[in-house]
Amino acid sequence: LLCPVAPSSRPHPTPMLSSRGKKIAVIGGGALGQYLTARLTQAGHKVDLLLRGDYEAVKTNGIHVTSPHGDVHVRAGDVAAHQHPADIGPSDWVICTVKAPALLGESGKRLISPCIGPQTKVLSLLNGIGIDEVMASIVGDPSRVFGGLAYVAVSRSSPGHVEHVFTEKIEIGHMLDDEEQVAEAAQLLSDCQVNPLPTTSLLTSRWEKVAWNFP
Repeated sequence: LLCPVAPSSRPHPTPMLSSRGKKIAVIGGGALGQYLTARLTQAGHKVDLLLRGDYEAVKTNGIHVTSPHGDVHVRAGDVAAHQHPADIGPSDWVICTVKAPALLGESGKRLISPCIGPQTKVLSLLNGIGIDEVMASIVGDPSRVFGGLAYVAVSRSSPGHVEHVFTEKIEIGHMLDDEEQVAEAAQLLSDCQVNPLPTTSLLTSRWEKVAWNFP
């Protein structure tokens, strides 16, 4: 569990993209999607955000995050906002935060496939059983499919403005339970103030999250 620290008096500046930065597509512009976009950009990655409702706000004013771990303002010029996945193209990582029904059938393929290249890895931060199989069918290779279970309190206060209250953890797993691959995915989120914790069984963690949601 992360211990909150006092918020900073002014937003942290967004750094330039480092040589080790990844090209990351975040699919879904809700509170979690915008929060991760801001933190990943702050960490030096090149992030493309696919969103609809907040598109104009993010494209014009960027993303504002208030958080006990430090506020951040990602300027409009530092994050690429998109309405169509074809405008993003193949990425190193795809992080999916949309609701699970949006991935079913052809709609899921339309959202994800344009961002998939030969080496692209996909991390779905979604609840539910069967999500990883859906992703594997889109990607075509289960070894490049990851899942995450978010225990995060984050909300949109207004378009392009996100309030992060606290993070307990985000459990990260691999569809084939490859521990080395899990460590790589957890490292990707290590600078996002979300306490990424590797799990040795993604399916078990998914069932545990189902139980947590319905006590």
